[in-house]
Amino acid sequence: LGQTCQVNWRSQRLGQSPAATLQSNPPSATEDAAKPCADSTLDSLRRSIDNFDAAIIHLLAERFKTTMAVGEYKARAGLPASDPGREERQIQRLRELAANAGLDPEFSEKFLRFVIDEVINHHKRIATSDDVPLHRPPVDNDDGAGSS
Repeated sequence: LGQTCQVNWRSQRLGQSPAATLQSNPPSATEDAAKPCADSTLDSLRRSIDNFDAAIIHLLAERFKTTMAVGEYKARAGLPASDPGREERQIQRLRELAANAGLDPEFSEKFLRFVIDEVINHHKRIATSDDVPLHRPPVDNDDGAGSS
């Protein structure tokens, strides 16, 4: 889509047909990035991406509320901040889910490991805090990774 817009811009600029422009001057990455393109299809796709990003942020916020409750519970119960066995089981489970969904399992593992590391950091901070907040009731489905 961006290349079509770039070709139209270049053909006007150079006074050539789009095909002649591509043959004589193939677009470079620098030129493509330098010229923004107003395109309703691209705008629509980007709005969809923005909506997905917002959904991801809201889901992560909800997930972290639950993992904070896990951290509070663990702190009161004297449990360690991490559970390596659960973390590995979750990573394997989510790698399989990613593969079944057509998402690169390597990417999903990197993302999940980042989330788990952040959850463990939260749990460690809670465990060393002098004031552990009251435990909130856990969410019914305990299948989220990082709630070690």
